[in-house]
Amino acid sequence: MERPLISTAAILFTMGTASWVQAQDPTPSLQVQTIGGVTYVSGGVGMEERQQLKAMAADDNLALSFALVNGHYLGGAEVTIKDHSGKQLLEASADNPLFFARVPAGQYIIQATVMGKTVTREVTIPARGQARISFVWVGSDHDGSMG
Repeated sequence: MERPLISTAAILFTMGTASWVQAQDPTPSLQVQTIGGVTYVSGGVGMEERQQLKAMAADDNLALSFALVNGHYLGGAEVTIKDHSGKQLLEASADNPLFFARVPAGQYIIQATVMGKTVTREVTIPARGQARISFVWVGSDHDGSMG
C-alpha cells in the first residue's frame, strides 16, 4: 500500500519539476523591432541565442558588438544611428551584446553609450554585404569603472 503512494508522489514531483523547468526557459525569444523605418534586433546571451540571432540577421547590413577591452561582452548600450548629414535615424537600446540592423546603403555615424561613456564610429553601409563594427570600452566589469 505504501509503494503506490511513493510512486504517485514521485510522479507528481517530477511533473511539477518539468513544468517549472519549461517555465524557466533560459532562451528568451528574440524580438525584431522597427523604429523610423530601421529594423533591428539585439541579443547574443548564450551560444544558442547567438546562433539564432546570427541566422535571423543574415540579411541585415549592419552588425554591432559591445565589449570591454578585456573581452567581456556588454549589454545595455544606447545606440544612435545618424546619416551623413547628421539626421538621426534610430535611437534604441541594445539590451544585449550583439545588435543587427537594416539601413539603406550609405554613410553613417554610429554612437554607442555604456555607463556614461560614448564611443563614435563612422561607417559605410554597403549595398550588398554587412558592415561589422565592434565598440570597445576600457574599464573593468568588476569595479564598475570605465576609462
